[in-house]
Amino acid sequence: MLKTQGLQSLEQIRAFLEGTQTLGFEAPARKDAYDWVAKELRRFNDLQLGKADKGLVRRYLVKVTGFSRAQMTRLIQQSRTSGRAAVALSADGNTQVIGAVGEASNATGIGGDQFNNDASGSGAVYLY
Repeated sequence: MLKTQGLQSLEQIRAFLEGTQTLGFEAPARKDAYDWVAKELRRFNDLQLGKADKGLVRRYLVKVTGFSRAQMTRLIQQSRTSGRAAVALSADGNTQVIGAVGEASNATGIGGDQFNNDASGSGAVYLY
């Protein structure tokens, strides 16, 4: 697993990128690396960072994972859209629809296995 607990601030990431800080590294499975990227983006509050700091975090993620810049761009974009919900109300006000982007449940229909998360990033729609 990626051992990055020692990097707690943007300054520490900057030092790491400049080659002045060491970091333990074991190559994880690809899905674990994807999950780690999403977790690091949340940890550094990527959505609230300015352009320069977003670039710093991106370079850090590329260096640690070994992913290409293009691949990291796709992962960051997916991370920014996953876990969000869109809500709509029918014209008559009797039906509410909630779309959950990135929902991973493989359940279908009523009474499906809600704990089966084998459909990573597939999304879901809930009607009320």
